[in-house]
Parts: sequence; C-alpha cells; structure tokens
Amino acid sequence: MQGQYPHLQQKGECKMKKEQSKLERSLFAALRQKARELFISEAVVSETVSQVLQLAAVADLSKKMMQRVGVALLHDNGHIFAPACPDYTHNNGVYTFRGVGGGVSLLAQLHIEFLKRVSAIIPNCRVTILIADHEADDEALCQAVGKTREEFAALIDQSIGQTRAVIQSLGWEAEAMTTVIPDLVAREKTNMDLIRTDPRLKFRINNDMAARITMYRRINPRFSLADMTERTIKTAAQYLAMGTIAAECQLIVCNHSTVNLCWYKEAGAAVLHNPVSVY
Repeated sequence: MQGQYPHLQQKGECKMKKEQSKLERSLFAALRQKARELFISEAVVSETVSQVLQLAAVADLSKKMMQRVGVALLHDNGHIFAPACPDYTHNNGVYTFRGVGGGVSLLAQLHIEFLKRVSAIIPNCRVTILIADHEADDEALCQAVGKTREEFAALIDQSIGQTRAVIQSLGWEAEAMTTVIPDLVAREKTNMDLIRTDPRLKFRINNDMAARITMYRRINPRFSLADMTERTIKTAAQYLAMGTIAAECQLIVCNHSTVNLCWYKEAGAAVLHNPVSVY
C-alpha cells in the first residue's frame, strides 16, 4: 500500500503537520494570554509550548490538559506532585495487599522511571513523591497487611527514607502526604459528605466501585456492597481534594491509570498520566 500509493501517504503526512501546527498555534495563544498576566515573555511561552507538546507524547495529554499543564509550567518551571502508595506486596505488577514493607513502593518506582522522562523534557521542574501515610489509619488495610497502625506507620516512615535515598541524586523530594498537605484528611471528609449526599453522583460512584471490586476483594473478600461503596466515595473524595489543591497552587499531578483520574480533571488540576496500572 505504502509503495503503491505514495501520494496518499504524503497527503496524510501533510494533514498531520497542519493539525500539529494548528494545535501549536492554539496552545501558544492560550498560554500567551496567561503569560501576559504573569509578565512572562513570549520567548518563554514558545519554550513552554515546545515542552508541552513533547509531554503530550509521553503522557497522552488532551488539548485541555495541555493548556493546564502549560499554565502550571509558567509558574516557577512546574512543581510535580506524584502520589504513591505504601510499599504493599505485589505480584506481576499488581498489588496483592498481603503485606507491607519499608522499601520503595512499586508505584513510586514506576513514577520515578516515568518522571525521569518528564524531567528530560522539563529539566528545571521540581518533583515531590508523596507517600500516602494516612493509609496506616485505615483499619481494613492494617488487617489486610497484618500490621498494627503503629507498625504500619513505622514502615511508611522507612519507605519515605528509602525513597529519598533513591531520588536524592536527582534533586527530588519524598515526603509523607499529610506532612505536605496537613489539611488533606479534613478536605477529604468534607468532600465525602458532598459526594455521598449528591444523588447526581450515585451512578458515577457505582461505576467507579464496579471497576475497583477486584482490588477490594484482595484487601478483604468479606467487604459488603456498602463497605465498597463507602471506600469508593472516600477515594473519590481524596482525589478531588488533591486535585483542588493542585489547581489552587498551580501544581502538576503525576498519577497512574485509574478510574479516579476524572476527579482530578473535575477539580481543574493539571495531570500527567503515567500509563501504568497497579491494581
């Protein structure tokens, strides 16, 4: 086909170039408007557009997400938050929740490799790996991994230290999530009340729960439908809280594949999608 109809191939390539050029002009116009508010030169805007287009190839960004990421980059070269789970046991790249260690978690490892590619595009970005330390307060998770809350929390502290040791040479940071965002749990609880009492979100929560049932069964096969619904609401509330904070502070969130990405988008957050699944 390619050898027989070269004119069709050339026509297709020409169309792709035109679409790319149109996208580039549209992105430049959107970012230039924001740059004027920040008194940033058009030269910086041009560089940011180039970076965003490269990121789009790595993180599969939509047009709207490209604009959000671009705006975030105009603020102090971009600060990336990468939430990561504690060091749960896993098999073939999927968390089993049969135990928890004090090393670098599977998701943190995957984020580190992904963010190395990102930092090659944005060399001056700041990266913070956020370890979900508040998961030690989850009684069901403590039971699943066979640890008391205190033992779980101590292992998370070890995990943060181990993660810091791995990324230190990169100039990145690793912190407990609630240390960086002290009001995260309070925001989460507020969002839970809003989500739970909004009848428009019932269908959405049910769909999210259905996508997470296999993971819930790994944590506790005896979870009731009500238990799983409540956990789904809690996770949605956490993503909404993190997304809101990111939008307020012009941060970029790096996140793995999950049905919960839509809550970040709803909050107006700039998101780099690391296309890996661990659940």
